Amino acid sequence: MRRSLARTAGTMLAVGALVSTAAACGGGSSSNKNNGGAQTIGTQVQPQGNLPRGGTLKIVAQSDLTNLDTSQEYEVVGQYLYRAMTRQLVSTAGDPASLPNDKTPVDDLAASHTVTPDGKSYTFTLRDGVHFSGPTTRPITSKDFTYALKRLCDPNGTSGAIQYYTQTIAGFQQFCDGFKSVKTGDPAAVKTYIDGNQISGIVTPDDKTITFNLVAPASDFLNILAMAFATPEPEEILSKSLTDSPEMRQSFVSSGPYTLTSYVPDKSYTLKRIPDYDKAKDPLREAYVDEVDVDLAVGSDDAEFQQIQAGSADLSLDVTAPPLPTVRQLAQANDPTLRVSPEGRLDYLTFNTKPTATSECATALRKPQVRQAFAYAVDKNHVAQVLGGNIIAKPTGQVATASINGYTPYDPYSTPNSAGDPAKAKQLLSAAGYPNGLTCSYLFRNGNVSRSQDLAQAVQQDVARAGITLNLNGVPSKDFYGKHLQMPNVNDWDVAFPGWSPDWQGNAARTFFAPLLLPNCTSGTVNYGCYDNPALTGQINAALTATGDTSSQLQQVDKTATADLPILPMIQRNSVLVSSKRVQGWRWYAYAINPDIANISVGG
Repeated sequence: MRRSLARTAGTMLAVGALVSTAAACGGGSSSNKNNGGAQTIGTQVQPQGNLPRGGTLKIVAQSDLTNLDTSQEYEVVGQYLYRAMTRQLVSTAGDPASLPNDKTPVDDLAASHTVTPDGKSYTFTLRDGVHFSGPTTRPITSKDFTYALKRLCDPNGTSGAIQYYTQTIAGFQQFCDGFKSVKTGDPAAVKTYIDGNQISGIVTPDDKTITFNLVAPASDFLNILAMAFATPEPEEILSKSLTDSPEMRQSFVSSGPYTLTSYVPDKSYTLKRIPDYDKAKDPLREAYVDEVDVDLAVGSDDAEFQQIQAGSADLSLDVTAPPLPTVRQLAQANDPTLRVSPEGRLDYLTFNTKPTATSECATALRKPQVRQAFAYAVDKNHVAQVLGGNIIAKPTGQVATASINGYTPYDPYSTPNSAGDPAKAKQLLSAAGYPNGLTCSYLFRNGNVSRSQDLAQAVQQDVARAGITLNLNGVPSKDFYGKHLQMPNVNDWDVAFPGWSPDWQGNAARTFFAPLLLPNCTSGTVNYGCYDNPALTGQINAALTATGDTSSQLQQVDKTATADLPILPMIQRNSVLVSSKRVQGWRWYAYAINPDIANISVGG
């Protein structure tokens, strides 16, 4: 099973403010003391124990990264490698048991940080003695973070998650707006704009201090700063090249424990631990191995797994699991090389309720009883079995996934074994005015991408029991989202089966509920059905602007959305990974939905 390389679509909605509280910085805090009206947070992370050091971690893949540039890369495979080569002001520690556990950012390049009582200003103090490696080895300064964030606006590239920063940091949107007029293809013009313009909400009074002033409280601001987009970058190196150019790829600068010593496009990466790596200055990465070798030229999924099974490779960069019979065999044997964790992804049926949709089915789907009929008509366990069973996927009856703060199991339309209730579905259809059933168009991706055709046929078979006829409409995979679901005026579908993964675990209102459920019917929307419920919008906005723990607000959002069924939750996905027997000290790194390679040992 190939991993879907793209993360969430990056078309984050321009919601107002996010939750504000210094308490969101908790979990691993060693001190909380008043400091001029702000809260100071230091960080201690429990050690993993004494694992063997040395040796080479071997990773296999079938293609290169889309971007070798932290301002551009938005795919999980990039975050996988960046974990070893980059650091941020804050990051997560990884977790040996589960991706949902890796959700609390703690200090990384920052020695400590403060948050003002109103939640609108964050100040970070850098650790002593941290430096770049690679083309430059000078000390990292606060201005390197400012330069990196300015690069997100560069019109020569497309930074997928820029909305997180423009939504939160004062003056960021204005800086980006001005950048749009800069001549593309000209590094000198880019440098002139960056040098001559400032982001008003980012202040660097000295080389060790950086303050972010926000447009409104945002308790998920640490989650945003933990993304690789906020990696420090040296202007004197990167300003000479265009965004993600071949020249820039050959000049990748590391801020992490490993530096890129060799890169052959489409063939290989070699990462080596920096000679003076000092664990005392990096609380989150053990850097056990001496070297990480990445082979990008492995020909197939089977070839990758065969190498891992034989021990000539340790991990895959781009394949989530071996063939299902092998997964089941490893699971039955309780084989320690099989790792399974919920990954926070929701797969769901989306309904076309756009104002421009005029089909009989679209008109029907605007009625709650019809959406409820679908909820009783589907056999979610059947769908889970198509995907590979409970090892791969678990039926769900709610919008929230287990990775979101405040998650509590909830299913107002539950049926035994999640198998559905066709009789109940028929009753609801009849009450809604469709006693003779309903015919709808179901959009799916040709080529059986991610079992899309198998899923379409399973859902078609299930809902037919309730008198719902699905006419299957296959489209090229590359067009499924961009030319169909995300286009407000394209109405060649009534029902489809997409999925959504949050960019971080835990405090995920901005990256999960907002894009899926807040009103948006513009090109590129993730709210594919143009759903608009003022009551739910109010609840989401209340969660986004709340102070303190937002778990109760997120629970209420989940219950309202689940009951109203703007989307029909079907499956929560697991991440299913296999390693060689050499791998020790496994930790999940949630930002990559993959192992934390900066903390893996291979036995010397």
